[in-house]
Amino acid sequence: MFQERIRRIYPILPPSHQVIADFLLNSYQEAAFMSGSQLAQHLQVDPATVVRFSQRLGYSGYPQLRQEMQELVRQEIRARYQPLTEEETPGELYRRTVHNARELLSQMVVLDAGQAITEIVRHLAEARHIYLLSEGTEAHAVALFAALLRRQGLDAQAVPPGQRAIAEAMCDVGEGDVVIGMLLDDDGYDLAAAVQLARDRGAFTAAFVGVPSSTLARSAEVAITCPQAELPHLTCGLVLLVSIAHILSLLHPRPEAEERAEQVRAVMDQLEALRQQAARRR
Repeated sequence: MFQERIRRIYPILPPSHQVIADFLLNSYQEAAFMSGSQLAQHLQVDPATVVRFSQRLGYSGYPQLRQEMQELVRQEIRARYQPLTEEETPGELYRRTVHNARELLSQMVVLDAGQAITEIVRHLAEARHIYLLSEGTEAHAVALFAALLRRQGLDAQAVPPGQRAIAEAMCDVGEGDVVIGMLLDDDGYDLAAAVQLARDRGAFTAAFVGVPSSTLARSAEVAITCPQAELPHLTCGLVLLVSIAHILSLLHPRPEAEERAEQVRAVMDQLEALRQQAARRR
C-alpha cells in the first residue's frame, strides 16, 4: 500500500516531497479524486514534483498512485459505520456498536498490515527483552499485551508513562531487544524520542498510531495505523495486540510457556486440595 511505501522512505524525502507525503497520508480520501495538476496546485508544488514523487514510490506515475488511493477509498465506503445516537436504547446501541466493530475489522483487513505484523511477530519471537511504551488509556492495552507475552515465556514489560520511567527502561536497550510504542490520539513526542533512541541502539522498533504521519510513526522501523471510526482508536489497538499475541503463540510456541502452564495447573490442584480440606474441617 502507498502508506507503507511513503513511511519507509519519508526520512530521506526532500521537503517538497514530504509536503505531498503528509497530504496523502492524512487526506488520501481527498487526494484520490484530484488530478496530478490539481494536487500540485493545492499543495503549491510543481506538477513535475508530483510525478517524481510518485515514481520515487515505485509507481509509473501519479495516475497509478491515484488508482491505488481510489481503490482504498472504495473499500472503505463498503465498510460504512452506523452513527450512534443518544435517543437509542442500550440494546440498540449495543447492536450498532457490534456492527461498527465488525466494520472496523473489515477496514483493518483493507489496510493490509500483514507485512508489518510478520516483521513484528518474527522479532518478538527472537527478542531478548521487549519494552512496551504508551500513554493514557493505551497503557492498559499494552499492559494486557505484556501479560499475554509473558504467558508465552517472553521477557516483556509495559513501561510506565513518564520520562523518568522511560529513561530507566531505555538504559539497557540494545541489539536483540524490541521496543513498541502505542499512541493513537496524539503525536507522542516523548514516545517518539524513546523509540528513536532504541532504534539508534540497534533494537527493533514498531509503532501503533492513529495518524500515519505522526512523529511516533516516523521514528519506528514498522508502523501500523488504526482506522478512524465511530469506535475509539483503542478498539483497533486492542484487536491488533491480542491478534499479534495469538499469532505468536501459534507460529512460535515456546517450551517455557508450556512449563509455566503446567506449574500453574499444579498449583491450582494444590489450592483445590487445600480448599477441600478446609471445607471438611468446618
